Formats: sequence, structure tokens, C-alpha cells
Amino acid sequence: MVKRSLDLLIDGHKLWLAQALLKAAELPIIRARSLSNLQRWKDKGTWGAVYDEWWVIMTNASDKYLIDIMTGEYDDANRLRQSMPYTGILDEETRAELLARYQEAERLR
Repeated sequence: MVKRSLDLLIDGHKLWLAQALLKAAELPIIRARSLSNLQRWKDKGTWGAVYDEWWVIMTNASDKYLIDIMTGEYDDANRLRQSMPYTGILDEETRAELLARYQEAERLR
């Protein structure tokens, strides 16, 4: 039960991060940074099947679909957000502030 609660907390936080990122950065920046991260991870040998999915999304999917994957509250969107490639766009201070706000919202819920 504790693991499930932790999983839900992580899932929710990753959703909040994606939502904040969409407010802070335009989609071309998100796509470019994601593709750069994916290429770097591939070059380093830290590649998994989920990154193949993200590569296709970042190179071929419509903006609407990308936003849906980043913010959707369904299984496939949640699964993909567990390996989100759009890291490094939000600064550390913003990410820490989002985590604190998310934890407080969960505490009050």
C-alpha cells in the first residue's frame, strides 16, 4: 500500500512538471531539448524501448498529441511520463518549488 501511494505521488508530480513546462516553454523548444536528450542517451548507451516511442512522438506527432501525452491522465500517458525526455528545461529552483507545492496540495487533499 505504501508503494502504491508513493507511485501515485510520483505520477502526480510528473504530471505537474509537464503542465508547468508547457506554460514555461514553447513546443519547438520542448521538442528540440527532448531530441537532444534522447540522442545523448542513445550515444551513451542508456536507451530503452520507451525512448523509441518518445523519439517518434517528438519527431512525428502533432502538437495536440504531444500535449495530450504530456498532460493526459490515462495509462499510456502516465507510463510515458515515467521516462520523460524533456528534462533540463525547467531550472532546479522551479522544479523544487513545484515539488513543494505539489506535496502541500497532496497533504491538504
